[in-house]
Amino acid sequence: MIGQRFGWLGATTTTALLLAGCAHRQAAEPAPPPPAPAPTPAPAPPPPPPETINSHLGEQEALWHVRAALNVAALSCGRTASGATLTPDYNRLLVQRKTVLAAAYRDEQQRFDAAPGGLDHHMTVLYNYFARPGAQTNFCPAAAAVATEMTGLPADALAAAAGPALARLEAALLAPPPPAVRMAAAPAAAAEPLPAGDWRIQIGAFTGQARAEAAWALARDRAPSLAKFQPRFDPVPNSPLVRVQIGPAADRAGAVAMCAAAAAGGFDCLPLGAARR
Repeated sequence: MIGQRFGWLGATTTTALLLAGCAHRQAAEPAPPPPAPAPTPAPAPPPPPPETINSHLGEQEALWHVRAALNVAALSCGRTASGATLTPDYNRLLVQRKTVLAAAYRDEQQRFDAAPGGLDHHMTVLYNYFARPGAQTNFCPAAAAVATEMTGLPADALAAAAGPALARLEAALLAPPPPAVRMAAAPAAAAEPLPAGDWRIQIGAFTGQARAEAAWALARDRAPSLAKFQPRFDPVPNSPLVRVQIGPAADRAGAVAMCAAAAAGGFDCLPLGAARR
């Protein structure tokens, strides 16, 4: 019996030791590593900027487009706080960098020489682009800053600076205006003298003097920058129509800028030199 008990106890002890050994070995085995996290997908690239009339330009073309943008701004932003510096800086740029701007204009002419009237059409579209209604809240301060910077550059640096300046102007033009923001009015200033020149614009022909005068009043209301110019009511021979012409402008570029303001107010417009009136 004693031998049997010892044998039974020994077997039991041996079994317990074996089980304990197995349990010890199982506890000592390292846990398998967690699965690798799924790779994070790369962010989608931003969409390319929209193609506009200012896309894919050389330095000289960009410089002329900057000049056009500042011309529109000088006409459209004169009654805002930005106009206090914008108009003088723009006029200074025209005088001090006349030679550089003339070279840029010749380069622009060469692009459109093949099509009759191509340059006039292009310039009208360009001025209308910068004169779009509702965009002046952001555009006027940007134009004032660009005009100040461009005026301070040496002549040989203007072309290289034109591309970045044009990008800033266009970004401001296309940015949504802040809600419920009104452009601050500039301090009252003495009326600027009208430019000397023989260019005018025509905003239409209307039946009778009364309708022609009403059209001029509407143009002043919709495009306040035209209010400083003088209207001329020109009866069409052998017709009840009366043409409404506004001016003067110093040159074709000035007339096209006036047309941009008129077009922004919803009027058709035709720039007219002395030979076409």
